[in-house]
Amino acid sequence: MPSASRRRVTPLDATLPASSVPSQPSCPTKIREAFIRDELMRHRQCLQAQSEHFSPRAVAQVDQAICHALEHLGELCDNCDCDRIVSCLLRKFDQVTNLSAWSDPKNHH
Repeated sequence: MPSASRRRVTPLDATLPASSVPSQPSCPTKIREAFIRDELMRHRQCLQAQSEHFSPRAVAQVDQAICHALEHLGELCDNCDCDRIVSCLLRKFDQVTNLSAWSDPKNHH
């Protein structure tokens, strides 16, 4: 595994704040990755289910962003700011998919 000083720079790095230097994960990385992967896949499924309500271009762009996050999930989870970044990403995806409204018990009658 590459050290923090010799790690490969990726496109995801360009979107991260300069202070986001990888560090040792504070919780088991595999559990974190599985949780984030599941959440991203739920957003992707919800997007596909609602695709008729959006332009094909909008659906393609959001799907591409989700795929990008999935492709770089390992790097994202290694980031010391992972929780903040993932929280921000999921909120942005939720603005489109509105997935949280589907799982919010207050919205069930």
